[in-house]
Amino acid sequence: MKGNQTELDQLRIAANEKISNVKSPSMKETVLTPNEELSLVRSYLFNLREFCRKFQPPMGKSVIATAFIFMKRFYLHESCMEHHPRDIGVTCAYLACKIDEFNVTIDQFIKNIQGDRKKAQKTILSNELMLMKKLNFQFIVHLPFRPVEGFLIDLRARYPPARDKTDLLLKEIEEFLEKSMYTDACFLFAPSQIALAAVYHAAQICDLNLKDYLKKMVFADDQGAYEYFKRAYDCMQQMNESDQQNIPTKEAIKKIEKKLQEVMTS
Repeated sequence: MKGNQTELDQLRIAANEKISNVKSPSMKETVLTPNEELSLVRSYLFNLREFCRKFQPPMGKSVIATAFIFMKRFYLHESCMEHHPRDIGVTCAYLACKIDEFNVTIDQFIKNIQGDRKKAQKTILSNELMLMKKLNFQFIVHLPFRPVEGFLIDLRARYPPARDKTDLLLKEIEEFLEKSMYTDACFLFAPSQIALAAVYHAAQICDLNLKDYLKKMVFADDQGAYEYFKRAYDCMQQMNESDQQNIPTKEAIKKIEKKLQEVMTS
């Protein structure tokens, strides 16, 4: 595990307080809480996902995941009350295209945006350097997609019960990874751990028992690592389920948006 949830919560609280403390006393009741900011970022991650899904030419899943992680990293240390997630999300997508070598010009990118495209272009280009600085110019993002491919190849090669069933796992693997994109899993677990958790989860749903594969092959030399993986998987599964159960309603997001507008125009 790369960190812990308490540390992440403290970073978000600090980012929130940094802005809340500079507001006048009359604004104290209207500033966003850390939980409201978290809900708003999650909502805009969903908007970012829809934007990327409809993008032309089609974006690869690694570009989309990179954009997600950039946005999530940004809001660990920054507040929605200073940087609107609408603007940051689209800037993250534009930067992810560059980093993942998905070659689109700014003109091609802007064609995918609805509304005032000139204003959007100005916003993206003015935010790009700031975003890069806030990310500490650390642009390399390690994703679980390639480890998933490696585990599936290994299953076909070394684990006969799974040899003809790996294709059945793909849909469930994708759903697990999709859900994990909205959680803090990327901050707490290595990409290979998330990948193996996705494969294990899919196997359970498809009635494929991977216990022997994990204990006798993946973790043959370290049974403690097997127990650790099971705990990590349980944690990721709980995070996915909790996130799905606590998706903010449209009405709740509208109220937060209204508060944000009042704060940003004050």
